[in-house]
Amino acid sequence: MASKGSRATKRKPLGDTVYEKLRTMILANQVKPGQKLVDRELARQLRVSRMPVLKALSRLQHDGLVTNRTRRGYFVADMDAKQAADLYDLRTTLEVLAIRLAIERATTGDLDELRDILGTLDKYGRDPARRGDEIRLSLRVHTVIARASNNTFLYDALMRLLARMWPFIWVEVLYEDALAANTTREEHRALVSLISENRPDEAEEVLRRHLQTAKDHIINILKARDDFYQEVPLPFSDGDGLR
Repeated sequence: MASKGSRATKRKPLGDTVYEKLRTMILANQVKPGQKLVDRELARQLRVSRMPVLKALSRLQHDGLVTNRTRRGYFVADMDAKQAADLYDLRTTLEVLAIRLAIERATTGDLDELRDILGTLDKYGRDPARRGDEIRLSLRVHTVIARASNNTFLYDALMRLLARMWPFIWVEVLYEDALAANTTREEHRALVSLISENRPDEAEEVLRRHLQTAKDHIINILKARDDFYQEVPLPFSDGDGLR
């Protein structure tokens, strides 16, 4: 039987736990883009001291999920159309390289995993209540392809990028209509088929179209949001508060 001391040494460091909890809150949209993150309140909520919270916020700033505004504190990174365009352009560059390498290097296990994911996605697609699960699992198609590239640096870079993009991805698919959702499912199936059939040019074409559609969609959403707030006056002035 392991001693209490040996179990304690295996416990995850508090700073890592706080970082992961805050990161999950951001990626799960439990805190909104542009929302201020008050370290004292977060420390109270997580039942820890302020120091691990401040360290976690600094790490999240490095990840691009949080911004530190001079004399104002930390905020959840906002989303704008320029950021979305830049991130999707980089994602396309990385994923095109990944899928071409995956076609050369994917193992039977990689292909079996991709087919299993497609099978589960088909089930989720028939159940509107599983839409959230479908969104999360559909991203696995892309990450498994990246892993199948057998390039550790490429895979790590893409995983960090997708983590930074998750708020954009979530908004993009949240506003996806039924036709667009079906097109996404068809493109995922096509990607897996083209990889297994060793057809890199066609796989790249489908992938580029898939990501360009997503990019255009999120940019339109963000521009519409910005236009709305510019054109519609707020029902209260800056000096007003909730009473």
